[in-house]
Amino acid sequence: MNENGAKALELYREWKAKTAGVTSADSGAVYFSVASEEYLATNPYGPAKTMRDCELSLREFQAFAGDVPLSDVTAVLIHQYAEEVGSTKSRETVAKKVGYVKRMFDHAIRKGWVASNVFQTVKLDKNIGKKRASYAPFTAEELSDLFSLDMPAHVKELLSILITTGMRLDEAALLDWQDVKKDQACPSSEFSGELGPFCNGG
Repeated sequence: MNENGAKALELYREWKAKTAGVTSADSGAVYFSVASEEYLATNPYGPAKTMRDCELSLREFQAFAGDVPLSDVTAVLIHQYAEEVGSTKSRETVAKKVGYVKRMFDHAIRKGWVASNVFQTVKLDKNIGKKRASYAPFTAEELSDLFSLDMPAHVKELLSILITTGMRLDEAALLDWQDVKKDQACPSSEFSGELGPFCNGG
């Protein structure tokens, strides 16, 4: 009963904040969910991927802190959130996620929802976050297994581009066919027959 009551109270608070517009009918406080929604509606970032990262970061912070009034977000809470994220992510990722929420609070200041940005007072612990692991290259056996899989020709060609150029996946996926230049030279490799149009003398 306690769990159901707590859930019902949370849902009521969310409904109350949204139906009251930007502010709570009780205190005039601006709730995190409402502030986030309005901030995202301003399209603060151009690239779609950055917008998705921002939206995810705001959603994750809300899941950790709850749908609290912006004025209830404290430096202690931010440090606790950073430590939580840092238990599985790198320090760079922690800083990026915290940064998205910080910039939402900058927007809140401009709108008059908070008097100051509490994130400005927070300096993340330099030891927070997992150490970034270096990428491990595929072994010859792994590459052979990968290119022997049954896959559409265009997917194999995409993998061929990735393995021979070092492009990121999103870079290669944005290529047009006229961007692809075929080379007569074939690298000396046991998988040369598996590298699509780049290693067949085409």
